[in-house]
Amino acid sequence: MPFSKSNNRKVPDWLLSKPIAHRGFHNITEGVPENSSAAFSLCRAHNLPIELDIQLSKDGHPVVMHDTSLLRTTGQNTDVSVLTLTEICALTLEQTNEKVPALTHVLKQINGKVPLVIEIKSADHNKQNYIRAVVTALDGYTGPIAIQSFDPFLMMELRRQRPDIIRGQLGMSMPPAHLNAARRYIVKSMPFLRNVKADYVAYDVAGLQSGRITRLRKRGYPILAWTVDTVDKLAAAKVSADNIIFEKLPLDEL
Repeated sequence: MPFSKSNNRKVPDWLLSKPIAHRGFHNITEGVPENSSAAFSLCRAHNLPIELDIQLSKDGHPVVMHDTSLLRTTGQNTDVSVLTLTEICALTLEQTNEKVPALTHVLKQINGKVPLVIEIKSADHNKQNYIRAVVTALDGYTGPIAIQSFDPFLMMELRRQRPDIIRGQLGMSMPPAHLNAARRYIVKSMPFLRNVKADYVAYDVAGLQSGRITRLRKRGYPILAWTVDTVDKLAAAKVSADNIIFEKLPLDEL
C-alpha cells in the first residue's frame, strides 16, 4: 500500500493511502475480539484506520456491534435492539474481559488519532431517528471519519443531516439469500448512488472484476475492497481497487 488508482480529490488521502482494519486489528487467538477497545488500541499503535460497525440499543444509542444478534460475540441469545445501552455495554466479548463499547466510548478512546470508517448496519429503526442518534454521538468530534452502509436510504438521510461527512456506499456481488429480491438488487447493483451522492464505493473483493465496478471506476468513484483476508484477495485488490478493508493479514504483507 498504497495502490490507489483514483484521482478523485473529493475523498481524503487517508481513505485511499492506508489499509483499513476490519472491525479493528483483532485476533481472538491472542485474546483480542473484533469491534473491541483492544482491537482499536492496536490500530492506534500501528497507525491504522479503523472500520467498525454500529447498531442501535433499545434506548436509541449507537453501540459497536456487527450482528443484529448478540449471540455470536457475547453468548447472549437476544438482539441488540431489545437491550439498553447499559445492559449491552455490561456484556463481555468472546469470553474475554473486553466489554461491548458504545460509539461514544470509541470516540473518546481514539480521539482523532486514527481515522474511523463507521458502518451503519441496516435495521428496522426510523431512519431519521437512527441517523440523528449517530450524528448526535459524533457531535463535536473533530477526528477524520467516513460513514458507509449497504442501506442507501440511511446514506440519503445522512446526506440530509450531515452533508459534510464522507459517505460510502457498500455493495456486494452475491447478496445473502435471506434478503428479499428488492434488497438483493439494491445491495448488488447500488442503483441509488446518485441519490446518496456517495464519495466512494466499498465492494466485496470477489466482485471487483464485474462490469458494474469497471463502469464506476470510469465514472471516477474510488473503490475500496472488502474483506481482504488472504494473499490471493490482496493480489486481486491490488489490480482493481484503490484501498482495502482487511483482516487476518500481517502488516508486512500489505
